Amino acid sequence: MTKDSALEIPDLSFRQALRRLDAAGLLLKVEDEVDTDLELTSVLYKEPERAMLFKNVRGYDARVVGNFLGCEENVLAIYQRDVAALREFIADGLANPMPPTRVEEGPVQAVFRNNPDLLATLPLPRYAPNDGGRYISGGVVIAKDEDSGVFNASYHRFMHVDGNKLLIQLDLGRDLRHLWEEAKAKGERLPIAIVLGADIGTQYAAGIMGAQLPRDMDEYHVASGILRRPVELIDCKTVPLQVPADAEVVMEGYLSAEDEMDEGPFMEFIGMYSDVSPSPVVTIDCLYHREDPIWHVIMTTESPILRKHLLEGAIFKAVRATAPCVTDVALTAGGLYRFHLHMAV
Repeated sequence: MTKDSALEIPDLSFRQALRRLDAAGLLLKVEDEVDTDLELTSVLYKEPERAMLFKNVRGYDARVVGNFLGCEENVLAIYQRDVAALREFIADGLANPMPPTRVEEGPVQAVFRNNPDLLATLPLPRYAPNDGGRYISGGVVIAKDEDSGVFNASYHRFMHVDGNKLLIQLDLGRDLRHLWEEAKAKGERLPIAIVLGADIGTQYAAGIMGAQLPRDMDEYHVASGILRRPVELIDCKTVPLQVPADAEVVMEGYLSAEDEMDEGPFMEFIGMYSDVSPSPVVTIDCLYHREDPIWHVIMTTESPILRKHLLEGAIFKAVRATAPCVTDVALTAGGLYRFHLHMAV
């Protein structure tokens, strides 16, 4: 029996993870009213390692959570493991994917809206003074390879343009861009769903990039492996996709095959603004959410920490294969958990 297998399997649903942070004294509940125009994000930026739940967001009923996975202490509290056991837990999940299961109903579809005015409905923040607009930063984008039936889950930012229109930033080499380019070559729109407040398995699966998750691997299978139980999926309303039934908010729509507009600038996780670049227009046909939804904002510090333990586990395994004297590795905050590594021997 491994060290990890002897530990209790945690409930990695989004709300249970928040409750675990709260029980550990790691969730600050902000009662004062905050504005989505720079104020909310400036509060988060001042204490990047402190998870915060904003209960009074000016003009909106939804609560907002930020810095959710903003530091290692939060991640360890959510998984109820130390660093070594967490790496083992995630590695075992990646090595043992399992299919999700379909359910008929779920709390995410409690409230439904057609052709929504997104800014009137959702607390979309303006993150930094020179950002090109208001953004969605914490959305897991769900798409599907029509030929293989494999679901793809990935993080991408969206800039609000007007009404139900968004722009999506698609980096070169990403799987979602590949699916969009295939659809575009056929003159077709690409159906997507944007999921906020998904379970931790889905969030981690969406954060995996590169060789750790080949294009033919279904992210829902990986998410189920991390959860140690099948992700419960519910059919979308307007697109041929499925989304986690217990998520907080879902938007359904299409990436245009033709229409593009300039997206950006946006303050990236490295603390610098991105360039303005042409990006596909996304039309949101409908959205739905829980009765009391929680909107997840990902700030600059939370994006790198999401991949920290995934990368450390993979690096440690590769290094140990050639240098058994190495006893541990750690990606550093100074290197944004990506560009600088310590090794212990």
